Amino acid sequence: MDWLTAGVLEMANGASMLLEVGWLGHSNAGPRHDGWDEIVQIRGVAGILTLSASFWNRTELVPSVELYSEAQRATEVFAEGPVDYFVEEIKDFVHRVGAGKEPAVTVEDGYWVDNLIETIYEASARQQRLSVT
Repeated sequence: MDWLTAGVLEMANGASMLLEVGWLGHSNAGPRHDGWDEIVQIRGVAGILTLSASFWNRTELVPSVELYSEAQRATEVFAEGPVDYFVEEIKDFVHRVGAGKEPAVTVEDGYWVDNLIETIYEASARQQRLSVT
């Protein structure tokens, strides 16, 4: 089964972003040729930034960042790992709270992410543009 959707996110400052999300069952696709291509890509006139994630259940995979520069007509690849980012996030949370500091990701951040996701679903159901409030 192929599931694919797209939408435009318009920011308060006038910037907009095309968001495409898909679940495509290709057996030999993606950066590791295993059918998975969990990536985020930001495209602009100056180049392309591609973030390839590791997976929650496959922490041995190395995430990477690729930066394509149109001016240089070249791609630079940055990779680190393997790192279990869930363990790192919990360690950072414990450290920050223990030091009396605010966590890097707050409850309010979670609220806004959930709010954005819910607004995307609602806009799709209504077939109209909605604001995230």
